[in-house]
Amino acid sequence: MMKTRLYIIGLSIAITAFVAANAILVFKEDSIVSRNYYIEDHVRVAEGDYKRELEKEAVAVPTTSFALAVNREELKDVLVEQGDAVTNGQPIATLDTTDIDQQRAEWDARSGAYEAELRELNSVLSTLRTAKSRSNSTTSARGTSTGRGSSTDEVVDVTVTSNVDVEISEDATYDSAMAAIEEKIAEVERELAVVDAQLTSTSEAPEFVSPIDGVVEKVEEYETQVIVHITPNEATLVTFVEEKNWHEIEPTQPVQAYSTHLAKFYSAETAAKGTVPVTDNRWKEIHGQFEEQPDLPLYEVQITPSETITELPFGANVNVTITIDEATNAMRLRDDWTIVRDLEYAEIYSISQQGTIGRIPVTIAFDMPETQSIIVSDGLVNGQLVLDDKFRRNNAPAFLPHPFELPSWESVKALGWRDYLAFLLHQYKDAPVEEPVE
Repeated sequence: MMKTRLYIIGLSIAITAFVAANAILVFKEDSIVSRNYYIEDHVRVAEGDYKRELEKEAVAVPTTSFALAVNREELKDVLVEQGDAVTNGQPIATLDTTDIDQQRAEWDARSGAYEAELRELNSVLSTLRTAKSRSNSTTSARGTSTGRGSSTDEVVDVTVTSNVDVEISEDATYDSAMAAIEEKIAEVERELAVVDAQLTSTSEAPEFVSPIDGVVEKVEEYETQVIVHITPNEATLVTFVEEKNWHEIEPTQPVQAYSTHLAKFYSAETAAKGTVPVTDNRWKEIHGQFEEQPDLPLYEVQITPSETITELPFGANVNVTITIDEATNAMRLRDDWTIVRDLEYAEIYSISQQGTIGRIPVTIAFDMPETQSIIVSDGLVNGQLVLDDKFRRNNAPAFLPHPFELPSWESVKALGWRDYLAFLLHQYKDAPVEEPVE
């Protein structure tokens, strides 16, 4: 009796161990036993055009500003005051000098110096652009995509910029260095325009003339000089972003601008972004009246409209939508369905036309954190089946659930017993008659 009981217990343990071992071998995720996978979570991708956009409030500001400085010892009288409209070549001050030729010679020398400085600055800018392009090519050759401007993290060789009067830090990136050079070029071009306006003036009187059509913004009087600030009539746009958006802004990104006051759209593009947080700035203060500003450092982003804006006053509010990323003929997937992932490449599970599972590489155009998804630009075709990230073996057969749809209660109630009877009689009447085999 005891032997029988021990035999039954031992047999039960052996059977249980055998069943458990088989269950582990068959059902664990990395099982070596071949199996068919029942696919429940899947999606059939569809081509589409996708954009990731940043909506902001912008402010209309002058395209530039000219500060015309005249030394007190050379100044006789200021002819304009704040708010006056001026035209190109209009005298804004008379000079206290009798030797006009000497004054023109001084302006001519300054013009030549500015032109030489511009040539040097443009040469440095060209060198930086070439170096950045080579950096992109080298990075791409190493197998790292540069589609999102990875070269912005490359440090510039500061000896390239040693011949120009531009302050560039030793850890500056290519983009920040080029932005500093471009800002200096714009400054020198303004100075050159002021001097050239004096040289092209046909007046025989000792006068200082305006280089543009515009408005006198203000007149500042100091002990040694008087500065007349003139802004042009044309406006451009600026907005202010925090750091998380600053990294997403690049030059030439498309912008759609809209003025609610004029009910008019403007096409535009991003021109530049500041690298220093804006603190004491009147345009930032005006911007804060249209959009709540976080208690964080804000950076200026300049936006250039494709057409000249002259219908808006400075300080006017304009709604802008900046296209951060875009892709055409792309597919959208959940971002947690990727198996292996880096910045621009990933692997996902898909089902082939033969019904087997495979891991396929895809190229990621950009992420959409707002919808927790990714936009795939290459690696998938329209209508392809994509699976979730659960572990599956390559080339394993898969089967999908059969479609199952119940009629709605409204459709059931819409038909009475006479309708069902008529349908059955019609089916019986039209049923094919089996012919006897001869």
